[in-house]
Amino acid sequence: MGKGLVLLRCVGVAASLMACGGGDDAPPPLACPGPGLTGFVSDDAGNALANARVTIAESTRYIGMRTDAEGRFAVSDLTGGTTYTVGASSRDRAYVERQVVATEPCTNTELTLPAETERGSWENLGDPGEPFGGTNSAVLLPDGRVMMCHDTVDPVLFDPVAKTAEPALASPGIQGCHAVVVMPNGRVIYVGGANVPVYGPGTQRVKTYDPVADDWRVEPNMMGYRWYPTMTTLTDGRLLVIGGGNQNNPQRSKTSEVMDPATMMWTPVGDVALGNEVSPILVLRSGDVLMTHRPPQLFSMTTLTWRSAMDFVQANRMPNGDHADHELQLLPDGRVAAIGYKSFTPGQIGNILEIYDPATGAWALGAESKPVRSRASTVMMPDGRILVIGGFVEDTADPSPRNAYGQTNLVDVWDPRRDAWRRLTSIEVAREYHAMPVVLPDGRIFVAGGEGQPGNEPASSVAEVFSPPYLSKGPRPPIGAITETELRRGATLSIDLAGDEQITEVIMMGTNATTHFMESGNARYESLTFQQTGARITATVPSEPGRAIPGWYLVFVLADDIPSVARVMRVTL
Repeated sequence: MGKGLVLLRCVGVAASLMACGGGDDAPPPLACPGPGLTGFVSDDAGNALANARVTIAESTRYIGMRTDAEGRFAVSDLTGGTTYTVGASSRDRAYVERQVVATEPCTNTELTLPAETERGSWENLGDPGEPFGGTNSAVLLPDGRVMMCHDTVDPVLFDPVAKTAEPALASPGIQGCHAVVVMPNGRVIYVGGANVPVYGPGTQRVKTYDPVADDWRVEPNMMGYRWYPTMTTLTDGRLLVIGGGNQNNPQRSKTSEVMDPATMMWTPVGDVALGNEVSPILVLRSGDVLMTHRPPQLFSMTTLTWRSAMDFVQANRMPNGDHADHELQLLPDGRVAAIGYKSFTPGQIGNILEIYDPATGAWALGAESKPVRSRASTVMMPDGRILVIGGFVEDTADPSPRNAYGQTNLVDVWDPRRDAWRRLTSIEVAREYHAMPVVLPDGRIFVAGGEGQPGNEPASSVAEVFSPPYLSKGPRPPIGAITETELRRGATLSIDLAGDEQITEVIMMGTNATTHFMESGNARYESLTFQQTGARITATVPSEPGRAIPGWYLVFVLADDIPSVARVMRVTL
C-alpha cells in the first residue's frame, strides 16, 4: 500500500501538472471549483486507468466514484482544510492511497497502481472446540456461525467473529462420515455415515438439527445403507444421495435415491455405473447433475437416470473404492473446474486443473500450478477467484514444504477469468483432506480440521481464518439495508448502500457445507441483473431453476473485485 501526505494547493492547469505530479503524460485535471480534490489514476507504465475505483473518506463522510476515460476524477463539495484518505484500486492491481487536504481551487494528486502483489493473511483463532480428525463436517448457519462435528454426538457452534466455541446439544446416536447440508427451512440434515466412531458398515440413519431451538429430530431412514455418501440439492429442492459403503463395508453401492423435504421420505432413482463414495458433485445451470468420481456421469432431472459424461483429459485418476483426488467448483460463466490430480501412471505428475464445458461436454486442461496436489481444499471466493489450500504433494522431487504425511501448507488462488494462478500466504498448519473450509459473510475464509495424520484425530486443534487480498484494497462497498431476505426465483430485492458507491456487480453465493474436502452445500456463484439509482440497488434473482436452487445464499455487492460484507438470503420455490 502506498501512502503519503499531499499538502499541495494547485492553481491552474500548468501548476497542477508541474507541482502535483501529473507529469507530461497526464491529461489536464477536470474542472473543480472546490473546495475539493482532483486526480489522475494510472498503471505503473503511466497508462491511464479508465473506470478505476476511487474512494474519498474521512471520519464523517465516504465517497466512492470512478475515473473517466482518461483516468481522471474530481469532487468539489468537500470541506476545505480537511484531510481525506484518497484511495484507488482496479482489478488485478494494487491498492494505493494518499492523505490529501482539500483546498480551493481543488488539490490535484496522482495515484499509480502497480500489479497486485498482496498475498492475504492468516489469523489463528485458537481451539475450535474439538480436535477434528477423520469423520468431521462443517456448515455455515444462516446466523453466521459455523457448526462442526465429528459424528453428530459432539457438535460445536463456532462464532468466527467473537472467536468463541460452545457445544450444541448432542444428537441421538453416532453418525460419522455423513453427508450434510442446511435445508431451506434452516434445519441441518445429516445423512448416512456409520453408526460406529470410525470405520464400519453404512447406516440408513437421517437426522436434522435446528440451530435456533438447539434440538435434534430423527427423520425417516434412507432406503440404502451409505457410509461416505455423496449428496447435493436438486433444482426442485429435493436431495439426491448416491453411493457410499453399504452393510458389507468396504463394498460400495451403485444405488441413488431422492428425498422430498415436504415429507422427508425417500424414493429410489437410477443407479450409477460403478459403486462409489464421497464424490465431487454439483448441479449445472442446465439442471443436470455432474458427478465425477468415477467415471464422470450426468443425472437428468427429467428421467431421474444417470448417463455417461465425457472422461477427463487425464483419465488415469484415483480408482473407485477410495476418495477422489479432486473437487469441483462451478465457475461464474457456468463451466466447471476440477482442482486436484493424482496420477496412476508411474512417473506422470500431471496438471492440477481441468475445466469442463457443459456446452460441448468436453474437458480441457487449465493453467498449470506447481506443486501438483491431490485432495486440496477449495472454495469459491466472493471475487470469483478460487482459493486452493494445502493438499498432498504428488511429486516426490518437488521441494515445496510438506509435513511428515506429505501435506503442504501452500495456498494458491486461481482466477478463471484469466486462467492464471498466484501464490498467496501459506496457512499456519498443513491440512489434509479432512479440512473444512467455509466462506464467511464478512468475506474471510474459515478453516478447521485436517491436522496431522490423515484420518486420525489430533491431540489438539486450531482454527484459522484467511483475509484474502481483496480485504486490503481500501474501503469495502457498504451495505446499509436489504429489503428482502426470502425470495422466489425471478423476484427482485432492493439493497440500500450506506454511502456513495458505484457498484459493478451483485452476486449470490451458496453457503458451504463440507466434509472430506467435498462440498455438499449449494455450490452456486451467480451474478444478478441489477440497476443502481443513487444509493439504491434493485437486483433480480435468476428465474432459471439451475441458477437459483432453493437454499441459503450470501449476497455481496462488489466494486470491481472488492466485496461488501454479505447479507444472508434464502431462495424458496
